[in-house]
Amino acid sequence: MFWLRSFRACSHRLFHSGALSRDQVLEQLQTCSAEDQVFDVVGRNKAKLSTSHVSFAIGWLWMFLRERPLMFRTIKQVRNHPQFLTLRVLAENKISLMDDASVVDMLYSVHRLQVEHHDTLVQQLVTEAWNRLERYMKKLHINGSVYPYEVTMLTRVLSMLPSPRPDEAVLSRVNAVILQCNLNDLNTYATVVVKWIRNDPSYRKYVCLLQTLNRCSRERLHSFESLDVVLEEVKCLSEEYFDEMLLDFLGKSWPNESMVTMQKLIDQISWTNVHELGVYLTRTNYFCAALMDCIASVTTENMDKLGIHYSATYSTLLPFAVLNYDPPKAEEFFDVCIRHFTPYISSFDPHLLVLLAYALALADYFPEEVVREIFNVDFLAKLDIQITNRFKRFNVRTKVFLFINLVFHTVANSSISPAQQQIHKMLGDVLGGMNCAKVGVLMPYFYTVGEF
Repeated sequence: MFWLRSFRACSHRLFHSGALSRDQVLEQLQTCSAEDQVFDVVGRNKAKLSTSHVSFAIGWLWMFLRERPLMFRTIKQVRNHPQFLTLRVLAENKISLMDDASVVDMLYSVHRLQVEHHDTLVQQLVTEAWNRLERYMKKLHINGSVYPYEVTMLTRVLSMLPSPRPDEAVLSRVNAVILQCNLNDLNTYATVVVKWIRNDPSYRKYVCLLQTLNRCSRERLHSFESLDVVLEEVKCLSEEYFDEMLLDFLGKSWPNESMVTMQKLIDQISWTNVHELGVYLTRTNYFCAALMDCIASVTTENMDKLGIHYSATYSTLLPFAVLNYDPPKAEEFFDVCIRHFTPYISSFDPHLLVLLAYALALADYFPEEVVREIFNVDFLAKLDIQITNRFKRFNVRTKVFLFINLVFHTVANSSISPAQQQIHKMLGDVLGGMNCAKVGVLMPYFYTVGEF
């Protein structure tokens, strides 16, 4: 009996101490699924927030924003939130306690959240980053002194902020880690070097570094043995993201060389990566029949896989529409894609559904379900709210498509004469309510759609 009592007392102390040692604030942050929830946790635990909590919270905020399309990122609202100011003040007070990875992540986050360059947090982070980078330079073991991704991130963020031109020590550090970098990092360095060249009249010292970057990039591109790794790293190779000076140095054959590499790995195309491959083909605007035929074949055979999200059909179809290419069994390919997303058509964001309809129209496909949905009054209401609240974040092409859709709706409304509207009202009164009398309008593509 006494042994049992002592065991219970001991186990109670053990479990109680285990519960106390749990980081409850961090657990609360980890369960958040939106920015407001993060701010709520911050507001309730201001006195308990440690360095790791602050770093995690700011990084978590950016993660939520990053998962959304660019036009839907509420960066300004997050940055102006009172609890974000709390996080900034706490971060300023705890910079010296942060480890190197936290400083790098914090620099990355404040840049992505568009915090002003003259903000005291940014200035202190820049100073701390330069101090730590200088300490790294003094170490003898190049490979073991610092992780390459830390040097890459520090160099990238610092190049975007007001700072002195890099000295020889910085260039030496960059040159030391180049061989360990992936294509994304190499592209980052190339972009940074171009900025240095623009800002420094004595650009000769950078030319050799840029040539080294070019050579290492091509060697890495030709050494890939995994298509998934290629797709992950070549996201930076689209000419859409290169400026003229960078293309002059690296050459305009990058997309072509990347396609050669992908064709060597064509057997690795599967339902898990056709989406990313379609995105890259569209961004580069590069036509490769072999790759596109394989995308169509794999998609047709595997569209029923649960892992293919319905919204991914847009990026899968888009290269065929933009490049005006019909693969073998094109009708079957498009029909499979249309059948896959049709059950979820009401779940699409309005702007994405308009873009999807446009892509299908380019390929001469006008699915009745899509046409009915985009010319529906309820859809118009959602589209109108989206344009009103988020118009500034839409790119030009999206604005044009949305306006076209609104014009069609305007035409539909204007096609109902006053007499028809009066008849509609009278029928509603007779039948027991306006909801009992619907007006159908004949829209383009000869579908009767819309209930007004």
